[in-house]
Amino acid sequence: MWISHYGTLFGAPPTVTGTVWWVAPSAEYTVAGKTYNASNDNDGRSPQRAIRTITQAVTNATADAGDVIVLLPGTHTVTATQVVNKSGLSIIGAVGPRAYFPNGTPPGRLPVILTTTGTNDEVLSIQSANTEVGWLTIRPTSAFSGIVFDVDAALPGLYFHDLFFDLETQVVDIDTIGLDFGHRTNATGVAKISATATSVASGYVERCTFWSGGAQGVGLEVATAWLHIKNCRFHSTAGTWATPMRFATNADNCVVENCLWTTTATMSLAIDGTDANVVGGVIIANSNFCISSAATNLSADSIRGFASTEVVVSDCYQVSNANGTSSVAAISRMLG
Repeated sequence: MWISHYGTLFGAPPTVTGTVWWVAPSAEYTVAGKTYNASNDNDGRSPQRAIRTITQAVTNATADAGDVIVLLPGTHTVTATQVVNKSGLSIIGAVGPRAYFPNGTPPGRLPVILTTTGTNDEVLSIQSANTEVGWLTIRPTSAFSGIVFDVDAALPGLYFHDLFFDLETQVVDIDTIGLDFGHRTNATGVAKISATATSVASGYVERCTFWSGGAQGVGLEVATAWLHIKNCRFHSTAGTWATPMRFATNADNCVVENCLWTTTATMSLAIDGTDANVVGGVIIANSNFCISSAATNLSADSIRGFASTEVVVSDCYQVSNANGTSSVAAISRMLG
Protein backbone atom coordinates (compact mmCIF):
# COMPACT_ATOMS: atom_id res chain seq x y z
CA MET A 1 0.00 0.00 0.00
CA TRP A 2 1.16 3.52 -0.74
CA ILE A 3 0.89 6.86 1.01
CA SER A 4 -1.53 9.12 -0.86
CA HIS A 5 -1.12 12.79 -1.71
CA TYR A 6 -2.98 13.58 1.52
CA GLY A 7 -0.60 11.59 3.73
CA THR A 8 -2.87 8.58 4.33
CA LEU A 9 -3.26 5.18 2.74
CA PHE A 10 -5.20 5.13 -0.51
CA GLY A 11 -8.84 4.42 0.20
CA ALA A 12 -8.69 5.92 3.70
CA PRO A 13 -10.29 9.27 4.58
CA PRO A 14 -7.70 12.07 4.30
CA THR A 15 -6.50 13.45 7.64
CA VAL A 16 -3.81 15.68 6.11
CA THR A 17 -4.77 18.28 3.53
CA GLY A 18 -1.31 19.81 3.16
CA THR A 19 2.00 18.36 2.04
CA VAL A 20 3.78 15.57 3.94
CA TRP A 21 7.52 16.18 4.25
CA TRP A 22 9.71 13.19 5.16
CA VAL A 23 12.87 13.58 7.26
CA ALA A 24 15.52 10.84 7.55
CA PRO A 25 17.37 9.94 10.75
CA SER A 26 20.79 9.83 9.06
CA ALA A 27 22.60 10.43 5.79
CA GLU A 28 21.93 6.80 4.84
CA TYR A 29 18.67 5.21 5.92
CA THR A 30 16.50 2.21 5.12
CA VAL A 31 12.92 2.01 3.87
CA ALA A 32 11.34 -1.37 3.10
CA GLY A 33 14.73 -3.08 3.14
CA LYS A 34 16.36 -0.69 0.67
CA THR A 35 19.03 1.91 1.47
CA TYR A 36 18.59 5.54 0.42
CA ASN A 37 20.61 8.74 0.78
CA ALA A 38 19.05 11.66 2.64
CA SER A 39 19.85 15.21 1.60
CA ASN A 40 18.44 18.67 2.12
CA ASP A 41 18.56 18.86 -1.69
CA ASN A 42 15.94 16.08 -1.92
CA ASP A 43 12.35 17.15 -2.43
CA GLY A 44 11.26 15.26 0.72
CA ARG A 45 7.93 14.26 -0.83
CA SER A 46 8.27 10.53 -0.22
CA PRO A 47 10.07 8.29 2.31
CA GLN A 48 12.54 7.32 -0.43
CA ARG A 49 13.52 10.98 -1.07
CA ALA A 50 13.77 12.20 2.51
CA ILE A 51 15.19 15.49 3.68
CA ARG A 52 17.99 15.38 6.26
CA THR A 53 16.84 17.99 8.83
CA ILE A 54 13.64 19.39 10.32
CA THR A 55 14.87 22.93 9.69
CA GLN A 56 15.07 22.25 5.93
CA ALA A 57 11.62 20.67 5.96
CA VAL A 58 10.27 23.81 7.66
CA THR A 59 11.94 25.92 4.95
CA ASN A 60 10.21 23.85 2.26
CA ALA A 61 6.80 23.78 3.98
CA THR A 62 3.94 26.23 3.60
CA ALA A 63 2.62 27.99 6.70
CA ASP A 64 -0.97 27.37 7.78
CA ALA A 65 -1.66 24.92 4.94
CA GLY A 66 -1.87 21.72 6.97
CA ASP A 67 1.68 20.58 6.19
CA VAL A 68 3.09 17.70 8.24
CA ILE A 69 6.77 16.91 8.85
CA VAL A 70 7.21 13.18 9.52
CA LEU A 71 10.39 11.87 11.12
CA LEU A 72 11.23 8.38 9.88
CA PRO A 73 12.08 5.68 12.45
CA GLY A 74 15.52 5.88 14.06
CA THR A 75 17.63 8.32 16.03
CA HIS A 76 17.69 11.79 14.48
CA THR A 77 20.98 13.23 15.73
CA VAL A 78 21.20 16.84 14.60
CA THR A 79 24.15 19.22 14.95
CA ALA A 80 22.19 22.44 15.50
CA THR A 81 18.91 23.54 17.04
CA GLN A 82 16.02 22.72 14.72
CA VAL A 83 13.99 25.91 14.28
CA VAL A 84 10.24 25.92 13.58
CA ASN A 85 9.41 29.45 12.42
CA LYS A 86 6.32 28.87 10.27
CA SER A 87 2.89 28.61 11.87
CA GLY A 88 0.50 25.70 11.56
CA LEU A 89 3.05 22.92 11.07
CA SER A 90 2.93 19.44 12.63
CA ILE A 91 6.16 17.65 13.50
CA ILE A 92 5.52 14.00 14.34
CA GLY A 93 7.30 10.69 14.59
CA ALA A 94 6.21 7.99 12.15
CA VAL A 95 3.07 6.30 13.48
CA GLY A 96 0.56 3.73 12.34
CA PRO A 97 -2.32 4.54 9.97
CA ARG A 98 -4.54 6.67 12.22
CA ALA A 99 -7.32 6.82 9.66
CA TYR A 100 -8.27 3.21 10.40
CA PHE A 101 -9.01 3.99 14.04
CA PRO A 102 -12.33 5.70 14.81
CA ASN A 103 -10.97 7.84 17.64
CA GLY A 104 -7.91 8.92 15.67
CA THR A 105 -5.49 7.23 18.05
CA PRO A 106 -2.74 5.19 16.39
CA PRO A 107 -1.92 1.68 17.60
CA GLY A 108 1.49 2.92 18.72
CA ARG A 109 4.45 4.85 17.43
CA LEU A 110 7.60 3.63 15.77
CA PRO A 111 10.84 4.37 17.67
CA VAL A 112 11.79 7.92 16.74
CA ILE A 113 14.36 9.80 18.85
CA LEU A 114 15.35 13.44 18.33
CA THR A 115 18.65 14.47 19.91
CA THR A 116 21.76 16.59 19.28
CA THR A 117 25.49 16.11 19.03
CA GLY A 118 28.47 18.38 18.39
CA THR A 119 26.59 21.42 19.63
CA ASN A 120 25.85 23.07 22.95
CA ASP A 121 22.32 24.15 22.23
CA GLU A 122 18.67 23.15 22.47
CA VAL A 123 17.10 20.42 20.35
CA LEU A 124 13.95 22.12 19.02
CA SER A 125 13.00 25.81 19.03
CA ILE A 126 9.32 26.60 18.45
CA GLN A 127 8.95 30.18 17.18
CA SER A 128 5.50 30.19 15.56
CA ALA A 129 1.90 29.66 16.59
CA ASN A 130 -0.32 26.58 16.08
CA THR A 131 2.59 24.14 16.11
CA GLU A 132 2.03 20.45 16.90
CA VAL A 133 4.79 18.11 18.11
CA GLY A 134 3.96 14.47 18.83
CA TRP A 135 5.04 10.81 18.98
CA LEU A 136 8.73 11.48 19.63
CA THR A 137 11.42 10.86 22.21
CA ILE A 138 13.16 14.16 22.95
CA ARG A 139 16.69 13.71 24.33
CA PRO A 140 18.38 17.05 25.14
CA THR A 141 22.10 17.58 25.50
CA SER A 142 23.28 17.76 29.11
CA ALA A 143 22.86 21.31 30.51
CA PHE A 144 20.46 22.34 27.72
CA SER A 145 16.72 22.12 27.07
CA GLY A 146 14.81 19.75 24.83
CA ILE A 147 12.15 22.12 23.46
CA VAL A 148 12.32 25.90 23.86
CA PHE A 149 10.47 28.99 22.62
CA ASP A 150 13.33 31.29 21.69
CA VAL A 151 11.27 34.28 20.58
CA ASP A 152 9.44 37.19 22.22
CA ALA A 153 6.09 36.71 20.49
CA ALA A 154 2.64 35.40 21.31
CA LEU A 155 2.44 31.68 20.48
CA PRO A 156 -1.19 30.52 20.66
CA GLY A 157 -2.51 27.10 19.68
CA LEU A 158 0.52 24.98 20.63
CA TYR A 159 -0.05 21.23 20.99
CA PHE A 160 2.46 18.79 22.52
CA HIS A 161 1.41 15.19 22.93
CA ASP A 162 2.73 11.64 23.22
CA LEU A 163 6.28 12.78 23.92
CA PHE A 164 8.91 11.05 26.05
CA PHE A 165 11.44 13.51 27.50
CA ASP A 166 14.59 11.51 28.19
CA LEU A 167 16.41 13.19 31.10
CA GLU A 168 18.15 9.97 32.05
CA THR A 169 20.60 9.16 29.27
CA GLN A 170 22.78 12.30 29.42
CA VAL A 171 25.20 13.44 32.14
CA VAL A 172 23.31 14.86 35.13
CA ASP A 173 23.16 18.66 35.19
CA ILE A 174 20.70 21.02 36.88
CA ASP A 175 20.34 22.96 33.61
CA THR A 176 19.07 19.95 31.64
CA ILE A 177 15.40 20.77 31.05
CA GLY A 178 12.66 18.97 29.12
CA LEU A 179 9.83 21.19 27.85
CA ASP A 180 11.02 24.71 28.61
CA PHE A 181 8.41 27.45 28.17
CA GLY A 182 10.67 29.67 30.26
CA HIS A 183 13.33 29.90 27.56
CA ARG A 184 12.38 33.09 25.71
CA THR A 185 14.78 35.24 23.63
CA ASN A 186 17.82 33.30 24.85
CA ALA A 187 18.06 35.20 28.13
CA THR A 188 19.46 33.99 31.45
CA GLY A 189 18.14 33.49 34.97
CA VAL A 190 15.80 31.05 36.69
CA ALA A 191 13.33 31.00 33.85
CA LYS A 192 15.65 32.40 31.12
CA ILE A 193 13.19 35.15 30.17
CA SER A 194 14.48 38.48 28.93
CA ALA A 195 13.14 41.68 30.43
CA THR A 196 11.23 42.38 27.21
CA ALA A 197 9.62 38.96 26.88
CA THR A 198 6.01 39.51 27.96
CA SER A 199 4.07 37.77 25.19
CA VAL A 200 2.37 34.54 26.15
CA ALA A 201 2.45 31.01 24.73
CA SER A 202 -0.74 29.00 25.13
CA GLY A 203 -1.79 25.48 24.36
CA TYR A 204 -2.26 21.89 25.38
CA VAL A 205 0.25 19.37 26.78
CA GLU A 206 -1.03 15.80 27.08
CA ARG A 207 0.25 12.24 27.43
CA CYS A 208 3.85 13.38 27.90
CA THR A 209 6.33 11.53 30.10
CA PHE A 210 9.24 13.26 31.82
CA TRP A 211 11.83 10.66 32.90
CA SER A 212 14.83 11.72 34.99
CA GLY A 213 17.89 9.77 36.09
CA GLY A 214 19.16 12.08 38.83
CA ALA A 215 19.46 15.74 39.79
CA GLN A 216 18.48 17.08 36.39
CA GLY A 217 16.71 20.36 35.84
CA VAL A 218 12.99 20.95 35.49
CA GLY A 219 10.97 18.47 33.44
CA LEU A 220 8.26 21.01 32.54
CA GLU A 221 9.04 24.72 33.02
CA VAL A 222 5.91 26.90 32.73
CA ALA A 223 6.57 30.61 32.28
CA THR A 224 4.98 33.26 30.05
CA ALA A 225 2.55 30.46 29.22
CA TRP A 226 -1.08 29.53 29.76
CA LEU A 227 -1.38 25.76 29.50
CA HIS A 228 -3.72 22.82 29.99
CA ILE A 229 -1.50 19.94 31.15
CA LYS A 230 -3.26 16.57 31.19
CA ASN A 231 -2.40 12.88 31.63
CA CYS A 232 1.34 13.45 32.05
CA ARG A 233 3.78 11.46 34.18
CA PHE A 234 6.92 12.55 36.01
CA HIS A 235 9.29 9.80 37.16
CA SER A 236 12.80 9.64 38.64
CA THR A 237 14.97 6.53 38.63
CA ALA A 238 18.09 7.64 40.53
CA GLY A 239 19.43 10.33 42.84
CA THR A 240 17.23 13.25 43.82
CA TRP A 241 15.11 15.08 41.25
CA ALA A 242 14.40 18.44 42.84
CA THR A 243 11.84 19.97 40.49
CA PRO A 244 9.82 17.89 38.02
CA MET A 245 7.43 20.82 37.29
CA ARG A 246 7.86 24.53 37.97
CA PHE A 247 5.63 27.57 37.52
CA ALA A 248 7.38 30.92 37.06
CA THR A 249 6.66 34.38 35.63
CA ASN A 250 3.27 34.94 33.97
CA ALA A 251 2.14 31.31 34.23
CA ASP A 252 -1.53 32.28 34.39
CA ASN A 253 -4.76 30.40 33.76
CA CYS A 254 -3.07 26.98 33.87
CA VAL A 255 -4.70 23.63 34.64
CA VAL A 256 -2.83 20.50 35.73
CA GLU A 257 -5.17 17.52 35.41
CA ASN A 258 -4.85 13.75 35.87
CA CYS A 259 -1.08 13.81 36.24
CA LEU A 260 1.11 11.36 38.14
CA TRP A 261 4.41 11.71 40.02
CA THR A 262 6.33 8.51 40.81
CA THR A 263 9.86 7.63 41.87
CA THR A 264 12.11 4.68 42.53
CA ALA A 265 14.62 7.17 43.93
CA THR A 266 13.77 10.56 45.50
CA MET A 267 11.82 13.68 44.49
CA SER A 268 12.23 16.78 46.63
CA LEU A 269 8.77 17.93 45.57
CA ALA A 270 6.34 17.57 42.66
CA ILE A 271 5.36 21.14 41.69
CA ASP A 272 7.33 24.28 42.59
CA GLY A 273 5.59 27.64 42.60
CA THR A 274 8.34 29.58 44.41
CA ASP A 275 9.18 31.69 41.35
CA ALA A 276 5.57 32.05 40.23
CA ASN A 277 4.03 35.40 39.47
CA VAL A 278 0.54 34.09 38.90
CA VAL A 279 -2.41 36.43 38.48
CA GLY A 280 -4.99 34.17 36.82
CA GLY A 281 -4.27 31.23 39.09
CA VAL A 282 -3.17 27.61 38.68
CA ILE A 283 -5.65 24.75 39.17
CA ILE A 284 -4.23 21.32 40.10
CA ALA A 285 -6.91 18.62 39.94
CA ASN A 286 -7.30 14.83 40.05
CA SER A 287 -3.57 14.20 40.33
CA ASN A 288 -1.54 11.68 42.33
CA PHE A 289 1.75 12.00 44.18
CA CYS A 290 3.18 8.54 44.87
CA ILE A 291 6.15 6.81 46.52
CA SER A 292 7.70 3.40 45.96
CA SER A 293 8.78 2.55 49.51
CA ALA A 294 9.24 4.03 52.96
CA ALA A 295 12.80 5.02 52.11
CA THR A 296 12.13 6.65 48.76
CA ASN A 297 9.44 9.25 48.85
CA LEU A 298 8.17 12.65 47.95
CA SER A 299 8.50 15.27 50.66
CA ALA A 300 5.39 16.19 52.64
CA ASP A 301 4.96 19.48 50.77
CA SER A 302 4.56 18.06 47.26
CA ILE A 303 3.20 21.38 45.99
CA ARG A 304 5.32 24.21 47.31
CA GLY A 305 5.95 27.92 47.06
CA PHE A 306 2.65 29.30 45.72
CA ALA A 307 0.89 32.12 47.51
CA SER A 308 -2.56 31.12 48.73
CA THR A 309 -4.18 33.26 46.02
CA GLU A 310 -2.17 31.65 43.22
CA VAL A 311 -3.23 27.99 43.36
CA VAL A 312 -6.29 25.78 43.83
CA VAL A 313 -5.81 22.07 44.62
CA SER A 314 -8.79 19.80 44.06
CA ASP A 315 -9.25 16.02 44.40
CA CYS A 316 -5.53 15.25 44.56
CA TYR A 317 -3.99 12.32 46.43
CA GLN A 318 -0.67 11.83 48.14
CA VAL A 319 0.68 8.54 49.43
CA SER A 320 0.88 8.82 53.20
CA ASN A 321 2.49 5.54 54.26
CA ALA A 322 4.97 2.91 53.16
CA ASN A 323 2.48 0.37 51.83
CA GLY A 324 1.37 2.66 49.02
CA THR A 325 -2.06 3.63 50.37
CA SER A 326 -3.28 6.91 48.91
CA SER A 327 -4.92 9.41 51.16
CA VAL A 328 -6.65 12.74 50.68
CA ALA A 329 -5.84 13.61 54.30
CA ALA A 330 -2.43 14.95 53.34
CA ILE A 331 -3.82 17.67 51.05
CA SER A 332 -3.54 20.43 53.64
CA ARG A 333 0.18 19.82 54.06
CA MET A 334 0.85 19.44 50.33
CA LEU A 335 0.93 23.23 50.14
CA GLY A 336 3.92 23.59 52.45
